[in-house]
Amino acid sequence: MMRGFRELARTIGLLALFVPLMACGRDWKIQGKDALQGLVQNYLAYELQIPVANLSVNILRTYPSELKGPIVLIPMTSLPKRGGITTLPLNLSGARGYVTAQFDVFSSVVVLKEPVTAHESLEGHVALERRNTRFLPWDALKSLDAVKNKETRFQLNDGEVLVPREIMEVQLIHTGDLCAVLVEKGLVEIRTQGQALGSGRAGDFIPVRLLDSPKTIHAKVADRGLVELDMENLP
Repeated sequence: MMRGFRELARTIGLLALFVPLMACGRDWKIQGKDALQGLVQNYLAYELQIPVANLSVNILRTYPSELKGPIVLIPMTSLPKRGGITTLPLNLSGARGYVTAQFDVFSSVVVLKEPVTAHESLEGHVALERRNTRFLPWDALKSLDAVKNKETRFQLNDGEVLVPREIMEVQLIHTGDLCAVLVEKGLVEIRTQGQALGSGRAGDFIPVRLLDSPKTIHAKVADRGLVELDMENLP
């Protein structure tokens, strides 16, 4: 009876070893230790859903230290998304082993090329750079489109990785600017000229003095040098 229990335990152990690999649907297999780094790198790229070129992998140790014959990597259920040290189980022709690797994940992020002052437009001051994600803010900006028509909230240094809290919509109209005033009522549109009595960003309401009358209106900033007044929705 004890022998039967031992055989059952051995069968369960083998199933525990192979079932994760079967569930993955991919064959993470190589014939020798020389290809182990490439195997680990390809597996990590597949699991993290990132390009292989965005990964750097360094094998720290293996058990046993000498790996021979076919090596099958057993997929893991969780991995550090931003890089670090991970240990992956191996199937060595029925025997157990493992490989410990340190890996870094890289991503292109928006970086300042030079120091900027508070409320300065970011146009011409930023670039995309490849950085290690382990040392990046979780909300680092990853597209130049994210800083289009944006300015800084405060002074920033060159080489700094930009995040949303450091930027805001650029002011499209400043106090004293001459601006076009688009007056809308139903299907009728009238354009006139005015002078801004306040500064504003897209969507802000600012006071504008009309040049052809003594009236002052509150109009919405629509674009650089343009405000809109919707007569249908006046308060």
